[in-house]
Amino acid sequence: MAAALLLLLPPAAIHSASGAPAAQATAHVVGSVRTPAGLKSAKPSKPKAKARPVAADATQPNDPLWRGSWSLTKVRAPAAWRVTRGAAEVVVAVLDTGVDRGHPDLQGALVDGWDAVNEDADAGDDHGHGTLVAGVIAARSNNGIGGVGACSQCSLMPVKVIGANGSGTAADIAEGIVWAADHGAGVINLSFVMTGPDSGVAAALEHARLKGVLVVAAAGNRGSADVTFPAGEPGVVGVTGTNESDGRYGWASYGSWVTLAAPGCSPSTQAGGSYADFCGTSSAAAFASGIAALARSAARDASVEQVVAAMSANAVRVGDFVAAGRVDAAATTSVLSASCCGHSISGDSPSDRPSSPESPEPHPGRD
Repeated sequence: MAAALLLLLPPAAIHSASGAPAAQATAHVVGSVRTPAGLKSAKPSKPKAKARPVAADATQPNDPLWRGSWSLTKVRAPAAWRVTRGAAEVVVAVLDTGVDRGHPDLQGALVDGWDAVNEDADAGDDHGHGTLVAGVIAARSNNGIGGVGACSQCSLMPVKVIGANGSGTAADIAEGIVWAADHGAGVINLSFVMTGPDSGVAAALEHARLKGVLVVAAAGNRGSADVTFPAGEPGVVGVTGTNESDGRYGWASYGSWVTLAAPGCSPSTQAGGSYADFCGTSSAAAFASGIAALARSAARDASVEQVVAAMSANAVRVGDFVAAGRVDAAATTSVLSASCCGHSISGDSPSDRPSSPESPEPHPGRD
């Protein structure tokens, strides 16, 4: 029997501006998302008629949630952004519940996608999880609103493989992986855990690998050393979640089968135009996917193996709960751009790239 899907974020824990819980969904998960402390209101944000121009000598993004986020500074993202902030040619496929195309902080980020659940091209988000994942990866920077994604000038490909009820099938997941690989994705993000291995999904993952796609997956939120699928599948970069002190969150699954750790809490885009603190290995995997996209931007011709090797070799050692360590965006992009595989691509000039801001306040929690 095909493996079912366990989504890593409980919709009942997503709260609207009024504080009322959203509709229940069938998922075995823990945690919550919260309105970021850096926002005065959780009401949906509308794009400004005229965004405040970014000075040529800007030293940090002007997005209001940037100062309240420890995750990007922890991995030295500002130093990585001096190499590249990514580029539209690098596409990250978000295989999830879809993405809210109308969110103001994702404008200009999205390419065409696919809905494997309903078999059409409308990969909108009728659940909410996918939009949160998308923002961690590639929320637009220096637009004066919201937060900043790890690869803010990369592209996002929404591929809906999870329904409005928070569950999905192995057949839809396999279809989505193949579709993304065949339509130009350079990175595929899988922020979910399945109930067990599935041969069809495994074959799709191998198809993606042979097409030169780097696949990242969440380790799971059970706080267990038990191997999960697809994060533990050979060739997949499994990711666990760490806190501001580089310790493992108690809810984050772990073990030598997990390739990397990444910050487990980040502010992100929420379906409907608002924002939320997004925590869990879903968030950590999205974060690692953003860094992988930066790495692919820094060395456009690098193979999947070379990118994963650079991310692993330059990771910060944080304990035996993860094979390599916690991702270091600066070290990874620097090494790849200096020594590997041809030209880099960048969406900004050197004078436009930010440096590290003041120390932010942490947002502990979990999803």
